[in-house]
Order: sequence, then C-alpha cells, then structure tokens
Amino acid sequence: MKVEREETGNLSITHDGSVLSVISLAVFVIAAVWLGIEYVTNGSDSERFEGLIGVSLMFLLMGIVTWEKSSFNFDIGRKELKWKKGRYFRYRSGRLHFSDIEAIILGSPVGDDGVPSVRIELITKKETLPVTDSYKSYRENFAEDLTAELTKLVGLKVHATPEERATKLNELGKVFDAVKVLTKESGMTVTEAKRYLDK
Repeated sequence: MKVEREETGNLSITHDGSVLSVISLAVFVIAAVWLGIEYVTNGSDSERFEGLIGVSLMFLLMGIVTWEKSSFNFDIGRKELKWKKGRYFRYRSGRLHFSDIEAIILGSPVGDDGVPSVRIELITKKETLPVTDSYKSYRENFAEDLTAELTKLVGLKVHATPEERATKLNELGKVFDAVKVLTKESGMTVTEAKRYLDK
C-alpha cells in the first residue's frame, strides 16, 4: 500500500497486488505451452499430460484470485473521495462526499489468532468499502495511524480509547471487531467484552 500526501492536504492511497497475479499467469502460459508440446509429442494418455493440466489450472486460478488494484483519492477542497477498485479483473468505482462516510475502521478476519492482519474499511451509509480486499500485517502502528489520519481528514471523531472504538464498531454492526478490540487492547475476556457491548 502506497500513501501519498500532497501539499494541498489531499491524500492518495494506492494498492497494487497484481505482481503475484502476473507471475502466476506467466507460469500458466509456460505450463500451457508445455502442455501443448506434451500433447503433440506423447498424446493425452501420459501422466505428465495430466499433471500439466493440473499445474496449468492451478496457476490460472491463482492468477485470477490474487489480482487486486485499488486507489482512493481524498480531495480536501471538494470534501470528496474518488475511489476505484479492481478485483478478479473487474473494476468498480465511485465518488463519496465525506459526509457519507460514517466511520473508518480497522477490520480483521474471523479466526485471526496468529500474526495480526487487518485492512482499513470505510463504513458508508450504503456499504462497507475496504481499501484493500486482502488482510495484511503492516509495520507497527502503520494501519492504526493511517486510520486515525483518514478519520480526521474526513472530519470524523477519532475514538482514542479501546472502549470508544469498540462501542462505535458495535453501533456499526461490527460486533466481532468490537469484541476483538476489547479483548486485545483492554484485557477483557470474550464474555466480559460481550457484556460490555450489550450494556
């Protein structure tokens, strides 16, 4: 993820996860050519031919699944976000006025007990718009600091304490993320966190 800050105060976030996709598709092409050569020389009855079909399909699928690009441009003067996301070779794009953004949060995948991985998500009145579809581990406090910066940039309140963040997440229907914030940052048990949020 690349973050660019302009002198005007505008901020751009771009993500290009297509490198692995391009490598996978290149391996697919090589395997497909090899598959064709194998078919011409030995026919379709060899074990190598069957293995090459499997390898070709695996790398084709991996190339499609790992392809992801996104750009989010925050325009301070217009108070507008212009975004574009590409996943599985399909693009979506749009514009949002800052007032349409209800919160900017760190989302985490269900069952993430190992290395913490997160993604920045914009919660709008209509949908949750992740900056990246994939979850990732970032250097220490990078994602947290960027989330706080974006929150200030669009004119929302930065929730400083874990309890404030968890309450806001719970209000937005992100109960799992709210419980995770309370258990990891406040030291509560899952039961205590649920009781806190049910108040």
